[in-house]
Amino acid sequence: MGNIWQTVMHDNYIRAVKNLAEEGMELLAYSLVLFTAGGEETCQSCSKKPSNRFNNTP
Repeated sequence: MGNIWQTVMHDNYIRAVKNLAEEGMELLAYSLVLFTAGGEETCQSCSKKPSNRFNNTP
């Protein structure tokens, strides 16, 4: 993967910039997975009507 960055950046290749870009994309991807996994359950619970299990009156 480093060869691609060196080819694109030529003499301006700085390893810290490459690492920052790669780690940032990885964090974004994990955040998206986490949001998607938790978001589905949250959305389903919001759309359900509240239960009246404690209210026995018809």
